[in-house]
Amino acid sequence: MQAPIKSIGNQRGAVLVVSLIILLVLTLIGVSTARTLQLEEKMTFASRDAKVALEVAEALVRQGERYIDGLSTTGNFNSQTWLYKEGDAPNSLYDANTWDETNSKVFDVPMKGPDGQSLQGKMYIEMAGVADK
Repeated sequence: MQAPIKSIGNQRGAVLVVSLIILLVLTLIGVSTARTLQLEEKMTFASRDAKVALEVAEALVRQGERYIDGLSTTGNFNSQTWLYKEGDAPNSLYDANTWDETNSKVFDVPMKGPDGQSLQGKMYIEMAGVADK
């Protein structure tokens, strides 16, 4: 005996509902994955920028050390805008005025950024105590 064939009028749309639920779940998984990838990309760029900033700072320290090693006198301190006697340097490293042209000096560093542009950094030197040679 053959099973009776149900007419289209008797269909209730269960396959459609199940398909829509599966599609919704897949969409949520896709959106979640995209957001995770975007966050990971931001973290990667922030890590790269932090490493580049550290390398620029280290290059500036080396340049400052070479400058100090080449000094024959400390008479230039406080006569140039980026050389300070002890206690005369700007108080806050986070203040924007500390890093303007009147309080610091721009130096090129021997490296390029991720975009291929030459990098620069600003520094000032504060004399701390008496140096003997």
